[in-house]
Amino acid sequence: MKRGIFVTIIFFILILIFFSIYYYIFQKNGNNIIIKDVNQAESYISNIRNYRAIVEVTVESNKNSNIYNMKQVKENDYRLQEGIDGEIEGIIIENKEEKVIIKNTKLNLTKIYNDYSYMTDNCLFLDTFIKEWKESEDKKVIEEENNYKFEMKIKNQRNRYIQSKTLYLDKNTNEPASLEIKDVNRKRTIYILYKEIEIEK
Repeated sequence: MKRGIFVTIIFFILILIFFSIYYYIFQKNGNNIIIKDVNQAESYISNIRNYRAIVEVTVESNKNSNIYNMKQVKENDYRLQEGIDGEIEGIIIENKEEKVIIKNTKLNLTKIYNDYSYMTDNCLFLDTFIKEWKESEDKKVIEEENNYKFEMKIKNQRNRYIQSKTLYLDKNTNEPASLEIKDVNRKRTIYILYKEIEIEK
């Protein structure tokens, strides 16, 4: 009798552990979201608050193209961007409120800038896209076979190299797949590929 009660208790504990792990993996990271149309896709993107990502950033100019791999972290009012290979490996940019800290871990150098609010709107971050999306009056969401495509023109953008942005949301994973930035001539200047991304709502 006691053995039967013990086995039942262990069984329920295992079920509880299983569902706790399931919740942590899927619910916390937002991977259980079901998106059925463009309105749900827009609501989902607009409500992303915090995330961690490994991104491949391609910067294109008239003469050449450079690729950088970076780690990005956005947690509330804190942002971190870190080069993880090549010539930018060990270069870290941290933002908190209006303070910007730039570190070069290879050279053991640190520089702190106060009241640099314009530097906190880093065009490489997903939350900058979301902020601009909410402010833009010239935007649309297009449903494609494999993606939801978010296209917008940047409101009050004086930088001729950053005039429009397009974010692709993968229908299979319900995660951002890539972000494309174009100049005044509709030529791509920056392409961001989300190699890994964890989203917290």
